[in-house]
Amino acid sequence: MGLVSSKEIAKALNVSKAGFLGTFIGWIVLKVLRIDAINRLYDNNKHLPDIDFLRGILKDMKVKYEVSDEDLKRIPKNGSFITVSNHPMGGVDAILLLKIMLEVRPDFRATANFFAQRVVPVESIIIPVNPFENKKKEIGSLGAFEKCLTIIGEGKPLGLFPAGEVSTIKDGDIFQDRQWGRSPIKLIQKSQVPVVPLYFHAKNSNIFYWLSGISGFLRTARLPSEFFTQKKKIVKVRIGNPISVKDQNGHTNIEGLSNFLREKTYTLANSYDETFNSLK
Repeated sequence: MGLVSSKEIAKALNVSKAGFLGTFIGWIVLKVLRIDAINRLYDNNKHLPDIDFLRGILKDMKVKYEVSDEDLKRIPKNGSFITVSNHPMGGVDAILLLKIMLEVRPDFRATANFFAQRVVPVESIIIPVNPFENKKKEIGSLGAFEKCLTIIGEGKPLGLFPAGEVSTIKDGDIFQDRQWGRSPIKLIQKSQVPVVPLYFHAKNSNIFYWLSGISGFLRTARLPSEFFTQKKKIVKVRIGNPISVKDQNGHTNIEGLSNFLREKTYTLANSYDETFNSLK
């Protein structure tokens, strides 16, 4: 069984009471949004454990990534830290973050859309959050904030996408995140551990950005299809130096720290003249 069924879609659309007709409508939406393709990809790999599952998805998608050995050495081998990343794709970037980090730190955990709870091979790695709730509660919902603090307290690293949604703000040749959420930055302030910035050099299709300009609903509906626009792509990834607690504490308010960490992340976008010597 895949991640989402036609009956579940019918229920979400409020047409499930129509019986077979409602299920048929759900099936059509499943096809149109390419959720059926997501289901097949999941079914092909769901028997694999965590990191092998991630490798399997990337292999089936023929997605590769480039990250230098020098950058990989910047990932702390011991103790807690938090990663912050831009969120240009909405799916493949999350898979790449997990794979890269788990290969260095098998105890790595990450926050993700509550829907990720359905992905059985990585359910123990994910702390689900609901991006559709009030933005003040991005990580606070369902005790996720407390779960994150517990993970940090146990000496484990944690991954965040502070924007909480896919990048759609155009800035020159790239699309940037919206303003980063307050809850992730509050979590960083309270955790008092190093922060490792990551930058994914990638983007979605022009159709995605056009739909995003019309409505958030259309943007979200397009995401399953966008997953497959990354097929056969090579994603360049940069990992910055850990940002010390001392440097973080130089910014006492939420907005200042958010801008500081965001700038550190997007500065990595300008470093692609370096030679990438690790192709995975």
